[in-house]
Amino acid sequence: MTKKAAWILLVAVLALMVAPVTFAQAAAAPEHTTNWVGVAAAFALGIAAAGCGIGQGLAMYVTDNHGTYPAAYPYQASSGLTDVEG
Repeated sequence: MTKKAAWILLVAVLALMVAPVTFAQAAAAPEHTTNWVGVAAAFALGIAAAGCGIGQGLAMYVTDNHGTYPAAYPYQASSGLTDVEG
């Protein structure tokens, strides 16, 4: 590498290092906002957990009480809990 190319490379690297600092602006004071993504995720997680609990409870009820709740048999077959013994 020639001396001239080394100087050009050095100047380019320094320019790239100094440019972000030169054009940086002070951060504006943020408004108080609610993180709605987090709130929506919390509600979705709660609804999913409730659905899982209801489904597992229904499957356990069906396996323990054969013939008393026939509308739940499709859920029992799809849940994989058909061989559970209580």
